Amino acid sequence: MSLGVAWTAFHSFREHTAQRAAFPIEEGRVAVRGLAGELQISRDARGFPHVEAHSAADAFFGWGFVHAQDRLAQMLTLRMSARGRSAEIVGRDALEADRWARTIAFGRLADAQFERMDPASRDLLVAYAAGVNAHIDRVRAGQAEPPVAMRALDPLEPWQPADSLALAKLYSWNLANSVAASLVLRDINGRLGSRAAKVFFPNGSGAGADRSAGEVTAGLDLAVPHGLNNRVGRGTRVWQQNGAQTSVQRSRQASGLTQLARGMGLDGRGVGSSAWVLDGHSTESGHPILAADSHLEPTAPSLLHVSQIRGGDFEATGAAIPGIPVFWTGYNRHVAWASTHANAATIDLFEEKLGEADPGQYHDGSRWRAVVVRSESLAIQRGTTEPLEVRTTRHGPLIHTLLADENEPLALAWVGALPDVKSPVVSMTGVARAESAEALLVALSEHHEPPLAVVYADGSGSRGLQVAGWLPVRPLPTDLVPLPGRARWYDWGGRVPFEQLPDSSGHNWVIAADNPLSGGADEPRSIGCGDRVPGPNASRRYCAPNPSAVGSTCVAWRRCRQMWFLSVRRNWSLPHWRWPVQSRNGRFRRETWFRCCAIGTDVRLRGVSVRAHTTSSSKT
Repeated sequence: MSLGVAWTAFHSFREHTAQRAAFPIEEGRVAVRGLAGELQISRDARGFPHVEAHSAADAFFGWGFVHAQDRLAQMLTLRMSARGRSAEIVGRDALEADRWARTIAFGRLADAQFERMDPASRDLLVAYAAGVNAHIDRVRAGQAEPPVAMRALDPLEPWQPADSLALAKLYSWNLANSVAASLVLRDINGRLGSRAAKVFFPNGSGAGADRSAGEVTAGLDLAVPHGLNNRVGRGTRVWQQNGAQTSVQRSRQASGLTQLARGMGLDGRGVGSSAWVLDGHSTESGHPILAADSHLEPTAPSLLHVSQIRGGDFEATGAAIPGIPVFWTGYNRHVAWASTHANAATIDLFEEKLGEADPGQYHDGSRWRAVVVRSESLAIQRGTTEPLEVRTTRHGPLIHTLLADENEPLALAWVGALPDVKSPVVSMTGVARAESAEALLVALSEHHEPPLAVVYADGSGSRGLQVAGWLPVRPLPTDLVPLPGRARWYDWGGRVPFEQLPDSSGHNWVIAADNPLSGGADEPRSIGCGDRVPGPNASRRYCAPNPSAVGSTCVAWRRCRQMWFLSVRRNWSLPHWRWPVQSRNGRFRRETWFRCCAIGTDVRLRGVSVRAHTTSSSKT
């Protein structure tokens, strides 16, 4: 007994020591290769890094360096997931996820997207990757300890610039994944009939409902029913009719999709985000106030990482996903922005007609065409491999073989697989550089994936909400159910013009939560603003019945129940609002904003100087 207790204590101490050894250094000087000048990294009392450089490229180098310092294991794990290589570490339990990742081809799409990027954006990604590799080189040289979770990786593979794009593809997919919802809606419609099944469909339309054709914003009207896609796959009972109960089993969605989402903390029923902006008439400063929070599954570490990056013409503070140099929510000297998921449908399933005599052929509506076949090899732990054959039609890869009990050949059409879709690194870097609300909107016009509802404000008082993303024009409404692949009238007709995406500006307040971002024919561009905020999440964030009451009687914004908005050191999660508070003289308290929403305002206490490596330099 005593020996067992002693061994347990020794093992716990050793693990704790190893974890502490992998923490980033906070004081000293480090010499690395790839910098054009000296780089200063400081950390405040919360551990948030502040990177200062003389150029944007060196600043992105430092961004990659601090991401690798703080979250290298997380970055490498997400990279393995995005490129369909998780089974190399986890074993056969990750094979389903790898099959999905290779079939959708996050890695291949990212590699091709990197080659198409403009030179300026590509240079920033190269600099970011060089910063990540600078820390990896230190780990290889024994100058820094590897994360405990990554000690099985030997050797550590260098970070490629396209790896960041692969992670962005994986993130976009997990936000947009509506495969399970499409299959559930199809099954409900088949069992109940179109009339009885209407209540389960987006906007209560139902498959085959009488809706006008040619809706240019059809892609907006086909939002995934709130919460449905997160419930399927967990055995949750979703409907009951005449005493007959149907449960959607995990196998319906395929465990691989669930694993891909869970790896990023995006598998929970409460996953989402919300943001709001208030104009200056109800604030003490006279300037707009913007606040946001992300609803993520509790993970260690969390999905987001907060930092301040300054160099050349780039200066911004915000929250990014380690591995992707993008501030999804943040601010600079001129503007602030907060990104929430637009919940727009960017995926369609098509039922293909394969040849009975030759399954290698499919009918596209006018003629028989050959199915494109790609062979993949999935590596598994302990050196074994498993073959994977990916078959693709004009709509996308066939996925029915990955779904249990699915006999119909289903092809997956996803916006993220289109060749002209741009990376969020391009658009969100422009947002971070914006000096006005107008410049921010110009940058968002180039945003393609994932679809976002961005709440913004600038120092001059401009504020609003803008939906941004590559949303397909659907000539006919689809209601998310699988479509006949031979019917060309269901093919996408290009991208919904940015000018026709939902937006709102000039109101005294705007909120983006679970409120619909587009309505039906009577309200094609409705957004939660003014006096209309549907949805339980949105409703909890205000208590004034109309705009004139905001800031005068009962304030919509709640005081933070937590004293700090940190769950784990260097892990960022804004708190949930708990109860309404009464403002003084009908105006919002300035300190509430800074306590709950400001990022990186602490005095810097410790710092590390990173300089270019030369033959005579050494670490001190």
